[in-house]
Amino acid sequence: MRKRFLIPLLAALALPTASHAGNVYLLVRDGALYTPSMTTIPMENMQQCEEAGALYVSSERLYRSNERRGFECFYGK
Repeated sequence: MRKRFLIPLLAALALPTASHAGNVYLLVRDGALYTPSMTTIPMENMQQCEEAGALYVSSERLYRSNERRGFECFYGK
């Protein structure tokens, strides 16, 4: 069930910015200790990135063990 919600969440975050992707990226991490997965999503600005990352790690709809989820916002090329 966790993955069923994660993919639409990531798509919803990425689609509005796909046509006008800036140089800010949201890196999200999720997964078990031995099988983590990481994904980058282009964002319009740093504020949007920080808000989306905070929403991701605080979501109770996903796996509740927040110590295995995280995010980072960074500037890229």
